[in-house]
Amino acid sequence: MNTSTRIQGILLPFAEQEVLDAQFADDTGLFLKGTLENLQRVEVAINVFCIPLRAKINWNKIVGFWRGLSDPPRWTPDVNFKWIPRGTSVRYLGCQVGVELAPELQIIPLLMRTR
Repeated sequence: MNTSTRIQGILLPFAEQEVLDAQFADDTGLFLKGTLENLQRVEVAINVFCIPLRAKINWNKIVGFWRGLSDPPRWTPDVNFKWIPRGTSVRYLGCQVGVELAPELQIIPLLMRTR
């Protein structure tokens, strides 16, 4: 497939393997090359998938973590997308996840619920 139209994931340096997604039940995590064009390709692909199934994406829950050395880009897709700042988190599959988030902040809320 032509790389100019293909959704591009991130390359794992230790495995030389591209990772694009991880799924569990009705939750999906995407690991994308950080360009607006790539994000727009994802939006189109999701919409094409949803139309015949009459499925709906809750775009208000869509967030991104920027792993680049610079600040997150100022662009966002047309949907209600927001960047999660470093050191803060969102809940995903029962755990807090974030960039540069202390491990204890990720697991303590989950452990507290098991008591």
